[in-house]
Amino acid sequence: LNNSEGKVAIIFENNRSLPHFLSRDYPKVKIGYRDIFPLLTVEALDWLDNKELEELYIQYKSSNFFDKLDRDETLIFAIKSLYETDMDNVELDNIIAFLIKFFFVKKELKRDVKEFIREKLDVINISINQVQDRNSFFNYLENEWKSFFTNDKARIDFSTPRLRYLIDDCFEQGFMEAIDLNIEDIDVETIIKEGRENYWVRSGIKNLKELSAKQEVNMEIKRLEELLVNNLSVRKWGMIAKIWGKISYLTYSEQINKSLTSLQKRLDEQFLVFIKEKYNSLPYDQRFQYAPLNNRILPYITEVNPEKFALICFDCMSFKDWQIIKKYLTANLDLNFKERFSFATVPTVTSYSRQTIFSGKLPYETDQKYKEEKAFKKYITEHLDIVEEEIYFTNEGIPEEDKFLGYKAVGLIYRFIDKSIHDALDPEGHYKNLIHLLDKSELKEVINNLLNDNFKIYFTSDHGNVYCEGNGVRISKALVEDKDTRAALYQYKNLAEDESVPNKVILQFPNIIGEDYIVTMKDRSKYGKKRALTHGGANIEEVIIPFIEVNN
Repeated sequence: LNNSEGKVAIIFENNRSLPHFLSRDYPKVKIGYRDIFPLLTVEALDWLDNKELEELYIQYKSSNFFDKLDRDETLIFAIKSLYETDMDNVELDNIIAFLIKFFFVKKELKRDVKEFIREKLDVINISINQVQDRNSFFNYLENEWKSFFTNDKARIDFSTPRLRYLIDDCFEQGFMEAIDLNIEDIDVETIIKEGRENYWVRSGIKNLKELSAKQEVNMEIKRLEELLVNNLSVRKWGMIAKIWGKISYLTYSEQINKSLTSLQKRLDEQFLVFIKEKYNSLPYDQRFQYAPLNNRILPYITEVNPEKFALICFDCMSFKDWQIIKKYLTANLDLNFKERFSFATVPTVTSYSRQTIFSGKLPYETDQKYKEEKAFKKYITEHLDIVEEEIYFTNEGIPEEDKFLGYKAVGLIYRFIDKSIHDALDPEGHYKNLIHLLDKSELKEVINNLLNDNFKIYFTSDHGNVYCEGNGVRISKALVEDKDTRAALYQYKNLAEDESVPNKVILQFPNIIGEDYIVTMKDRSKYGKKRALTHGGANIEEVIIPFIEVNN
């Protein structure tokens, strides 16, 4: 303190942790929730954690309140802001939608929010005991799901748009058990018909007869189009990326002759609007489930705090490529997956995005690139009870079998997907290359050894890839800070504006990469003359990438 220049603020959580000399010699200012949220009933916020309160404050500052909100109004505002659900009524669908989102991230209802939900449910004669914690709620939802198909007594209409994508996620993430057609005494033909016509039915049914690839594509397109007309939150964009990855993979791998040009254009345009308007604000929301920038992957894992874990980064893996990796792994090992998503750093180049994953820091917070091992070890030793000798790290092309005895944290980078996309002339060629490289690899042995040693395994990627036409533009190296085939970075805005590029868009994300200006393209084009699979820009296939939790 004696050597500090200017004014200094030291923050303590309570008076008990305040050293005596500070209390004696320096002025104290006590700040509570009433100071931060003067127009909210702060007692109604006692169920929120610190990260949610930070996000709520951002929403609060941008809201125009004239009068103080009472308890119910405060809860309605908080739920709308944080869980994107309107609770200003007693509709069961809205209550269920909120509870699904709530129990994705929390274990039980507490205090004011519990009382608030109790009052809503009392009106429609449902007991709070059925939904007060995660286990009881999803058991209740499972029973309602079965009733929905087996009789007409179900209270919940799962076919409503607000519940369709959520119920799909409940089964995908393992919160609910699907109906097994080989066991349940139900009208199998009716459910098979429903499953073939409605995407949201299929994930909740076991042993449903397989659809043809063409039927699968048509159903996923219907699902995607339904999502695109809604208000698109970060979480919905994650779902859209997964669906689009599956559609893209199936159309190429199964050689389905179906034009996706119009849908693709609509998707690209809407996602670019999201990137322009929302991407730079993602660091403000520290809840990984709702704003999953890839600098939050390591913090998320360390918060879960598994006894041992492995973080495996497949360089350049998009959701299209994940379809192939998943198929390979499930064919060779008895595994299932929780399929989440993450946002890569834009520009989607390795030097930015991979360092962000393994350091837990955004690019503007560090100037180090290609030092993933050093950053990973530093983060782990600072945040977990693990010493450097217990950390294993490697960066290699094709996976080779290894042993992990004695290690508690493992970081692996595999570059074979990146090699495949740069070697291929088109997506179809890339998929063939990738299958060949996987068959040559020892990835299944690596995963099996990790599981046998009781490691919790996570997969992710530094960025995805997109198939592009060349636009014939050559960027002058003398004027740029950094460049790739889909992006060029400039220190000054006038240099970015002077660059002549067809379908140019200039992006700036000071909260993520700093003050540099990114010049990329609105469409699926790249610098240079040749067409290729590549990355660097802000397309959904480059930006939203898999984050997968492995279970056996």
